[in-house]
Amino acid sequence: MDDWLKSRIGLPGWQYVESLEDTTFHLLLSRLPQVELFYADEEKMETTVRSRFIESLLCQDKAELIHHSNTKNLESFFFLSEKESTIAQYDTFSSFGDYPYPRANFIKKTSATSLKKLITCPYHFLMSKLDLQKLGMPDDSRNKNEGEYLHKIVEVFFTGSLNQKKIIDPLDPDSHAIEDLKKIFLQRLKFLTDEILPEEYISSPLYFHLIRYAWPQYAEHLTKLLSHTPLKKPVGSYKEFKLGNYPNSHNSTTHILNYPITIIGSIDSIDRFSEGYILTDYKRKYVEDPISVRKGIAPQLLLYAKAISELQQPELRLPLKDGIFGYWSILNGEWKSQAVGENAREWGLSLGLITKKTPSIEELINNLDSLWQWRIQSIFNNKENFYPETDKRWCSLCDYKGVCRLDDPKFKEIIEDNSRLNKKLEEQFALKN
Repeated sequence: MDDWLKSRIGLPGWQYVESLEDTTFHLLLSRLPQVELFYADEEKMETTVRSRFIESLLCQDKAELIHHSNTKNLESFFFLSEKESTIAQYDTFSSFGDYPYPRANFIKKTSATSLKKLITCPYHFLMSKLDLQKLGMPDDSRNKNEGEYLHKIVEVFFTGSLNQKKIIDPLDPDSHAIEDLKKIFLQRLKFLTDEILPEEYISSPLYFHLIRYAWPQYAEHLTKLLSHTPLKKPVGSYKEFKLGNYPNSHNSTTHILNYPITIIGSIDSIDRFSEGYILTDYKRKYVEDPISVRKGIAPQLLLYAKAISELQQPELRLPLKDGIFGYWSILNGEWKSQAVGENAREWGLSLGLITKKTPSIEELINNLDSLWQWRIQSIFNNKENFYPETDKRWCSLCDYKGVCRLDDPKFKEIIEDNSRLNKKLEEQFALKN
């Protein structure tokens, strides 16, 4: 059966099989201080081909190839673990989810995605830190590609450039009358959609949805925003504001239980006005559930807010109290507020960006910090195992659900005993209420 057809009807294809092989091999290497594999260099008078796993490690100088001259047609692949200096302190894995080597490097830096894995499923976090091969399905990749194209259109809409190549003049709202802005915005978005979307998308349902609904909604949102503020042009806007300790990025380091953690990522949009600033994260379609954001289990927006308030460059820091924080769903054509700083509340109400019930950003970041500290205390200070959570809502988009041991009867009891996130959330919000 064709591999594409297999994946469409839910059968494991070659990507799934390779993911299992890759996971098994790398788990083997991570658990043992030394691995030696033997294979014949000839079979039936033909030279054999080494596996992709061996070739990969040889290219990285993590393995040594030895020819056994006293054994006919036998070669061995000898892998020396990088963790060899620490292996004497441990035996083997004591139980499921253990990692008996130093863990501090896992949290020297974090992205929003990595932090969400740590909070919602430590086992997923461990798998990703061990660089195990992810299983990507065709539908996932198409949605991801669409999201990247839509983000590029929005970015170039403001900056005029893509990958340092000019496509259009940068946006200058002050050069147009307020009543003309929506028309100008729509013309610009139509032009960029034609320029950036691949030809295969032109005349597709996605294209017509953008032109007839999504972009008019976005243009209306921007026009409304600019017409309600004394300064049409923000006093300082940042698009694709990069975080990290890399070239052309901005360093933001937070401290959780005395661990210095560098925040990495890219903030889609920060627009500064005389009244405050608006931090927007663009989503292709679906945005995070407000309850999950409030509890800290959907940390992206909160982590970005925390990062810009703790930037190492003092002149760029933006106080939490002055911000409005939310998502813009491109395909749904709607703004979803998530939090607001106390100084920006009246301004946000006048713009219609928040309601009186929109929670305080300070409260939400306290919730996130509480969960973050709890996970670090248990896993990195107390050296508890990286157990998965039994709540399967975290499994739907997991990269490793094909190899996870969550449903393995052998580990069922120990996983249930150590699945503590929901209990932690109940305790945390019971105290507040």
